[in-house]
Amino acid sequence: MPAIRPFNFDMKVLLTTEDTAGAGGPGTLVFIPRNTVHSFKNVGATPACMLDWTLPGGQNRYFKKISELAAGGSFTGDKLAELNKEHNTTFVPHADR
Repeated sequence: MPAIRPFNFDMKVLLTTEDTAGAGGPGTLVFIPRNTVHSFKNVGATPACMLDWTLPGGQNRYFKKISELAAGGSFTGDKLAELNKEHNTTFVPHADR
């Protein structure tokens, strides 16, 4: 199943996939096929906000656990590797970070 990612912003966000990049703003709808390496980067002057629908469901639990680790100050590479394995997800860091 594909991931469908609609944006709902009042600022710009850059979406990069394996072979393309483009900015999205209010009302932009993005289709990302399964197993496509992709990233989002806020290119606006204010914090970004995104509504994300992922099929099949359940990916929200992955993002919630990442958020909890970050808020608690315990976000480490080892913890991320555990979450990736648990949620069948691969986190690929940006080359420019």
